[in-house]
Amino acid sequence: PYFNDDMVTFILTTRAPEDWKTVSVGKRTFNKVKNSMHIDTWDSPTPQEEVFLIAAPFHEYKYSMGVVDAMAFLRTPDEGLANKYLETTAQYMEMYRKLVGPYPYTKFALVENFWETGYGMPSFTLLGEKIIRFPFILHSSYPHELLHNWWGNSVYVDFEKGNWCEGITVYMADHLIKEQRNQAENYRRETLQKFTNYVNPENDFPLNEFLSRHNEATEAIGYGKSSMFFHMLRRKVGDELFVKGFQKFNRDNKFKRASFDDIRISFEDATEQNLKWFFEQWVDRTGAPELVLENVKVKSVRDFNNVSFTLKQIQKEDVFYLDVPVTLVTKDGAHTEVFEMNDREVKYNFSFKEKPYKILIDAHFDLFRKLDPMETPPTFTELYGAEKTLIVLPSNNSGLYKGFIDKWTKGNIDKYEIRNDQMLDELPSDKSVILLGLDNKFVSTINKSINSYNSELTNDKVTFQSKEYSTENTSFFLTSTNSKNVKMAVALLSIGNENAVDGLVRKLPHYGKYSYLDFSGY
Repeated sequence: PYFNDDMVTFILTTRAPEDWKTVSVGKRTFNKVKNSMHIDTWDSPTPQEEVFLIAAPFHEYKYSMGVVDAMAFLRTPDEGLANKYLETTAQYMEMYRKLVGPYPYTKFALVENFWETGYGMPSFTLLGEKIIRFPFILHSSYPHELLHNWWGNSVYVDFEKGNWCEGITVYMADHLIKEQRNQAENYRRETLQKFTNYVNPENDFPLNEFLSRHNEATEAIGYGKSSMFFHMLRRKVGDELFVKGFQKFNRDNKFKRASFDDIRISFEDATEQNLKWFFEQWVDRTGAPELVLENVKVKSVRDFNNVSFTLKQIQKEDVFYLDVPVTLVTKDGAHTEVFEMNDREVKYNFSFKEKPYKILIDAHFDLFRKLDPMETPPTFTELYGAEKTLIVLPSNNSGLYKGFIDKWTKGNIDKYEIRNDQMLDELPSDKSVILLGLDNKFVSTINKSINSYNSELTNDKVTFQSKEYSTENTSFFLTSTNSKNVKMAVALLSIGNENAVDGLVRKLPHYGKYSYLDFSGY
């Protein structure tokens, strides 16, 4: 049913075969078999944007948490799996109740789908049969979908003013869980790396124009930049006021459509600060700051060491007003101080009794910014997001690599230049490079960069530190920095057999981490 974008309340009664059950939004008020038919009634007294109905021969499991029920609807009986989800629901329900406010519904249900989906609906989530059996889902995607019942499925999004809920859900679910495991710093670095690799002036847009993700660039902005915005907001106001601000936002906007402006109003009330400039800078503008450290000097005066330095913003966009964390490392430990940076170039200084050894700018990746190439290892995402890429074929090219190139460049042929290795004397320094095949003329350039790690590539085998792998029926890829330009990555890809091509084309764009990856099965 559709009522001109009006939100609706409803009571829904279904009649289905006796071994079937249904799931919808709200509370089930009737659940009986009569005359070989299963009759369910779902009551949704809170305003909804849509009416959902899921039906299948489900096996139902339930755990009561007082006024709220944790439920699981599985397509095949599995009490052990159901209990894991029911216990996890109770754990995260309590965490978010304290963090955000009362849960807005009377149930949260895991519903198993026959497609491999990851959908979040009000009061339930619809996940694929393989997805729910991955052990990591319990503490990654699942709490993310649970949290969406506060953000997006009860406080709704005013899409005309930008989708704020994905960023805060990522921050309060994915990032928070990493923080609890002391992994948040790496998570933020990977977030910034995706933005650095995928977003450029041609595909950039402000947060107030984000609706949903449909490629790497939109994800890097709508999920990544948005979550970093909330991280900076938290650092600016402190943990206590950050929690109070979102609790107020939740109370004031429950079952209403809300925007970034509504978040700002709630935070200004909670903090008694004017945050309009902060929201305008990060929500309404495009681009990202790029920081450079220069003129670091140490001058000893009596018992003190005076450290002076210059910070510059080198991005083409206007200056960003930043709170920059600067860490000075001495023999007694590290000292961090936050400096305001409101100009393109600013000079600062420290004064310490201890002798300084190192100075670090934004050491824990707390600022939304473009990363310097030396802050992260080269990854395949750099090549996937590059404006121009040279693909170099081996001289005895087989149809295997031709098939890969056809699939890899499909729809983006203009950004690729394809050459045979015998046509080149050296690799360019002004574009990213993909070398295909272990018999490629330029494999030696890769080997130079990995020899110091006791690793080597040959036609017959790949040596990775102390391990050796046969190249027969095995695919490998490796990324390295171009020795002539650290901003450009060079990758080598060796394809084991024709069966691997489709898997590589599908998976490679998502490998942003520096790690060994097992391609067995492709």
